Amino acid sequence: MASAAPLTKTNAGFVLDMLKKLRGEDKKENVLFCPVSLSAGLAMVLMGAKGNTAKQISEVLQLTETQPKSLSATPLQSLLKTRTEARTQVHTQIKMQIQQRSMVPSYLSKVLKSKTDNDAEQTDKGDEETPKGGPETGKDEAQNGSDAAQTSQGDAQAAGEVSQTEKDEAPAAQDDVHAKLSELLSPFFKDDAPFGLSVANRLYGEKSCEFIEGFSEETKKLYNAELEPVDFKGNAETERVNINSWVEKQTQDKIKNLLAEGSLISTTKLMLINAVYFKNLWEKKFEVEETETEFKITATDTRRVKMMHQKSSFRLAPIPEARCKIMNMPCSLADVSMVIILPDELTGLEELENQLTPDKFEKWTSRALETEVVEVAGEVRLPRFLMEKTYSLGDALKSLGVADAFDDTKSDFSGLSPQKGVVLSGVVHKVSLEVDESGGEAAAASSSPAGESAAEAFTADHPFLFFMQHKPTKTVLLAGRYSSPE
Repeated sequence: MASAAPLTKTNAGFVLDMLKKLRGEDKKENVLFCPVSLSAGLAMVLMGAKGNTAKQISEVLQLTETQPKSLSATPLQSLLKTRTEARTQVHTQIKMQIQQRSMVPSYLSKVLKSKTDNDAEQTDKGDEETPKGGPETGKDEAQNGSDAAQTSQGDAQAAGEVSQTEKDEAPAAQDDVHAKLSELLSPFFKDDAPFGLSVANRLYGEKSCEFIEGFSEETKKLYNAELEPVDFKGNAETERVNINSWVEKQTQDKIKNLLAEGSLISTTKLMLINAVYFKNLWEKKFEVEETETEFKITATDTRRVKMMHQKSSFRLAPIPEARCKIMNMPCSLADVSMVIILPDELTGLEELENQLTPDKFEKWTSRALETEVVEVAGEVRLPRFLMEKTYSLGDALKSLGVADAFDDTKSDFSGLSPQKGVVLSGVVHKVSLEVDESGGEAAAASSSPAGESAAEAFTADHPFLFFMQHKPTKTVLLAGRYSSPE
């Protein structure tokens, strides 16, 4: 799908995969996480990973395109081709393998205006100009049989060339991915960034692992996060207290006691800490309703909540094929809005989640931003809420495909330490989101003709999905599921 936005199929795939994984089997479970912060943290881990460990992390983050299962010519194809044709094909395959294994996803390339598309066009042009026949083409079958045997030897040699070339090209390819990913993510984490995120993102490592000099400086430059050597082996409890104090300071004293007593032990090697606080401010202030409203968790389970409302013009996109509607509510922060996906039916959230794919997610969220969507004057009613969620993401990441990083017999973190057995001991992710009536200017007053009441255009009084989104790039800052008031 052609799009200039970063939130394309691959990026949406990571968001939806994690959203469903964190929900689990509990249909009433609230979910809240920060995709940009979690991506930056895992990308920092990826910088120190090599081999299959790096491959698994990259695939879960969906930073690389899936390559075909086999690019090798079959025996029949080798027999039917002349030596020149076969060897031309092998070299083309080598080029394709290198390109696909180091390919930066389209959502990164396009949003950053990279030259990937132009390079691909030049590659295609070069392939078209490659001669399809050679001086051997008119020879008899006996000669062709000899050519086939030579081709097999050439293929074997070329296979070795592929392996060596991959080794030579891999560091440059990974550097390219990190450069582009950093350009996309880093603006959200700068100290003066106008996006309202207070972030604590750091990789802590046992100091005896002898970390490679310069690694921390590079992660700081790319992701505004760093590796800090600590003494897990000799003083894990003191380090836990220090980490909690640092997180509290970084999140405006909102996230306290992130790590529970005993969560760090003497054998801890690497611990990724990722905590985010976000206080939402609307572009136009809401009014709080005096009486509470019943929020319908299920057909038989309700809970009374404080609702807030405003009468104004807003962008509402009905999605009839999914029996839901999407509303885009502007925030006061730079180009940030809350996108809410509300099922039409009271119990429709599970059905909506089951049919939500990356393609549909991109398509539907785009509808709420398209110029042809009519701005409708009506009343918006939302619950006020403070949501906090803490996750130990080890099991979730393993089930998504990141297995080797947590296994000391398979992990390869030779990019950050020369020692064997350096392993990711844990990933802790906590997000705190405050949504209330606070905002900038008051919403303009509106009135209805005599005898008529204002149209209630959007009432979120049953479970819904929400995404805090950077509108120009469609980057998801926060993603959540509100299904059970706390």
